[in-house]
Amino acid sequence: MKLSSEFIKKLNDYMFKADYKKAYDEIEKTQADRSYSEEELLILDYKRCLILRYLGEFEKVIQISKTTQAKAINQANDLVQIDSLILEIFSHYRLNRIELVQNLLDKAECLLSKIKDKEIPIRRTKLLTYRVYACIAEGEFERAQILAQENFTLSREQNNPELIASAYYVNGWVSMHKGELSDAIYNYHESLTIREKLNNHPYDLAHSLFGLGYGYKNIGDLDKAYSCLSRCKEIREKIGNQQDIAWTLLNLGDVFYQKNEVKKAQEFYDHSLIINRMMNYTFGIIFSLRRLSSVYESMKEPQLVIDTLEKALEFAKQLEDVDPEVYTLFDLIKYDIENKLDSNKLKSYLSSLKNINQRYNNRIFDQIYRLAQALIFNSEADKRSQLKARNLFREITEEEIMNFDYTRIAMQRYSKLLAEELNRYLSDESLSSQLTDLSESINPVVLYRSYSMVAENFLDLSQIALEEIDIDKARELLKRAQYLCDFLNLYNKGSTPFRIIYSLFVKERNLNELSKFLKITKGALSSQLKLLIDLDIVKISREEQIRSATMLKKYYSLGNKGFELLQPLNLELYNSLNLKETNSDHLVDTLMKPRLLTKIIRDATILTDNFQNFFEEQVLMKPSKPTDEGLSDKNLEDVKKIFSQSIDVQVEQFLLSEKQYQTYKKLWKEFSEKIKSEIIKENIDSAEYHATEKPIYVANLVLPISDLMELERYQLKKRKQNEKSNEE
Repeated sequence: MKLSSEFIKKLNDYMFKADYKKAYDEIEKTQADRSYSEEELLILDYKRCLILRYLGEFEKVIQISKTTQAKAINQANDLVQIDSLILEIFSHYRLNRIELVQNLLDKAECLLSKIKDKEIPIRRTKLLTYRVYACIAEGEFERAQILAQENFTLSREQNNPELIASAYYVNGWVSMHKGELSDAIYNYHESLTIREKLNNHPYDLAHSLFGLGYGYKNIGDLDKAYSCLSRCKEIREKIGNQQDIAWTLLNLGDVFYQKNEVKKAQEFYDHSLIINRMMNYTFGIIFSLRRLSSVYESMKEPQLVIDTLEKALEFAKQLEDVDPEVYTLFDLIKYDIENKLDSNKLKSYLSSLKNINQRYNNRIFDQIYRLAQALIFNSEADKRSQLKARNLFREITEEEIMNFDYTRIAMQRYSKLLAEELNRYLSDESLSSQLTDLSESINPVVLYRSYSMVAENFLDLSQIALEEIDIDKARELLKRAQYLCDFLNLYNKGSTPFRIIYSLFVKERNLNELSKFLKITKGALSSQLKLLIDLDIVKISREEQIRSATMLKKYYSLGNKGFELLQPLNLELYNSLNLKETNSDHLVDTLMKPRLLTKIIRDATILTDNFQNFFEEQVLMKPSKPTDEGLSDKNLEDVKKIFSQSIDVQVEQFLLSEKQYQTYKKLWKEFSEKIKSEIIKENIDSAEYHATEKPIYVANLVLPISDLMELERYQLKKRKQNEKSNEE
């Protein structure tokens, strides 16, 4: 007797209506008929296994699939064997046994390579899909992306809509975990569109709805998230897969939590916890408890938060999979730090996290451990700990995303630290005084904003970017803020770093040459060079072996950022400070460039003044006899050698009427455009740029000279008035 087409059609109808229980009962009834052949009973075994997979009975799936594989081997039915093995792999994945999943995937791929059948590519796509999921679970995102793309290409080649829909879903899964949320939403949407058109499998349709709802939730589009997740819940409740229902409830709770409807969120979290406990699904219980802890945190119930998280930790320690333990330990550390709770427990949690990180070669665990360290350092008041925290936040921000939520935490903390640091640099009293003087003497509107807004602007823009899930924009903003902090920190160390930059612009030098040229001890220069190298302003250009194999002489030259600092700049200081609301996105660049440039020019001017004073006093007004200030002819010859490599510098000033000044600006603009388009064509990183003669540094600074001179006179007048008042 053969399985009738009517029976297969009835089975498929039940499944496409999401009535998997009736389909299962139909198979049980049919298997009781002893008139079926061994081959037909084998197919029924596989169908039973498949339906149990949809129902979420994963332990039963594993048990029956093993029996089915053994029968398939006896009957030499390779396709049923591989299909049953694929169901076993999926079930272990849903039970979070990732190492076992990887081993079974290797076994399945070996088996698949020995089979020749036109339907093999379909099985291949399934194996690729589960390999992608396993790689993501282990933090191997680059490999997951490569495999997902291979799966997508293979699915397209088969011209099979179901496979293509699944491939889009897998792409969305990868993008979601990499923090590329717009890509994830696009892929989930494409998957859903195809599956809605097919209208044949509610289980898969629910998965696409869940993925899309999860994506919308993460970008804060809560109405769309609720719509998708509600549809998903309706389908999954009809199917009866309790694990899927629990996950859907959990995410619906997240939607209400983000809407600040905490009580409603708690109802969904409680419901998911009840289902997970009923299934004895420990992994799900942990996630439900972690979500409930956030509800108790909103309710200002610290003891409930701790009790709930510690209960989650107890469950996590029972699992073979250590992921939930890592996540829960981090939650406890973060909450303890923010609320300044038990320091001994904090040390214990961090120690446990450290031990797990050392036992497993898992990049996600390593990132979470470093983030926990950064949070602890950040909670300590000393500067050294704050610097460690900043460096760790920066490291996590700039590296590949392992888990978007943790990257976002790092970015938010990093952004806050940078803003505080910039405020310290830019809100000092002397600067405030200068800004006040400038605003009174020139124009009250010109400096109506404080430089401290630079820091606030960085913080605001980076936070907005994070809220919009624009990770690239947030990274770029934070990178620019970090560079400004480093630059200002460098300037606060005095003029030595800038003198090093100037001397290395002229030529490459070793430590001895720098010391002699700048008349600074090698010990003092070494620390400054290290700082400049760390900032990529200076680099070690080459090393020469001397005396023995262990002795090396290092030569230094400008790095990428060093060249950036000394690139030709044309800047109208007055106009750059005349800010308009429309330029608020560029507030940082507009405010900081003139300030940084002015600092560089100030140091350059000091050096130039020193040279001019030396020339006047020691050459033009040469003392009649040697003194402490005077130099002999031989000394002067030595000094001339120092400047043999120097570049000619010409500074011209003129007094112009308003009409002449406008003409000058027009001519300068035309000249500047020609310089950029016709003369400056070489890239400083190209071989041609360094191959011939040393380039001459050309800079043009347009300043409101008369206003600045007037400002200087005004400040002098104010100081005299203050002194007179104090005397009286």
